[in-house]
Amino acid sequence: MPISSSVTSIFSTRTANQTITESKTQKNPKKLWKEFWYENEVCCLFADSNVGKSILAVQIANNIAKSLTNGEKVLYYDFELSQKQFEMRYTDSKTQEPFNFSDNFLRVELNGDELNNYCKETKKSLDEALMEGIEANINEYNSKVLIVDNLSWLANMKNSATTAGKLMQKLCMLKRKYGISILVLSHTPKRNLGSVITQNTLSGSKTLTNFFDSMFAVGMNLGDSSLRYVKQIKVRTGAFKYDTHHVDVCKIEKNGPFLGFTHIGYATEESQLDGSKEKKSASKSRRGRKRSITRRREKSARQIDYISKLVDESFEDFNI
Repeated sequence: MPISSSVTSIFSTRTANQTITESKTQKNPKKLWKEFWYENEVCCLFADSNVGKSILAVQIANNIAKSLTNGEKVLYYDFELSQKQFEMRYTDSKTQEPFNFSDNFLRVELNGDELNNYCKETKKSLDEALMEGIEANINEYNSKVLIVDNLSWLANMKNSATTAGKLMQKLCMLKRKYGISILVLSHTPKRNLGSVITQNTLSGSKTLTNFFDSMFAVGMNLGDSSLRYVKQIKVRTGAFKYDTHHVDVCKIEKNGPFLGFTHIGYATEESQLDGSKEKKSASKSRRGRKRSITRRREKSARQIDYISKLVDESFEDFNI
């Protein structure tokens, strides 16, 4: 029985030397944000809740949007903040002046009722409907950069870890089909904040890490609540520059209407986790308690000496 042409075309085969020669004609991928994320990668940014990953993602999105030409857009799928919450975050509380984002930065919200109606009418699954909607947006807005905030929320809509895996498979297919760059945000499960961040820290990591070309994470400085550090977790393009011995240290601050990460230097991950201020405070508190106990003991000893002296004097008077 002859093999159909559709089967023989499933794979594309060439020698290793041909692969290198043909790839020479392609441009090297550019950095989208330092060494953390490159063009044509599906990348993951993950962190604990309320650490600031959405703040950083919006900052990255706007920086990329400002550099785009030819009518290209950044699509930011925001499943975390409401429209009002976003407005308040990027407005100066004193002057009420809003931040002026690039017009190439498009923020996308999900219409849950429309999604449910579409799934009922077309008999499509949740992940199928979402991916059809995202693909339609890519074509409509000529998008080359996609940010999804966040994967954990999408998976929880169906309360299924397999949904996240299906969504990731489809996002990878969109990357190959359109040559786009995708950043996916995700939460970490409950963990010891004093431990180093690894691939295993990511929620559902055993399933998800294989889908990503690159991964980076945001951790908290345990000695200063305003400081964060950013660390590379997985790298396929470029250098592994920000490992546990050399993390990017930033401060979350609001300059006028813009809330973002400000780079302040580099450090080891261990130094960010030692909680030096808390340790000093605890040590100071312990020393204070020890001094208080010592003073009470000394006072008690003096009282006992005084009472003993009175008793001795009474006995002396009695003997006389």
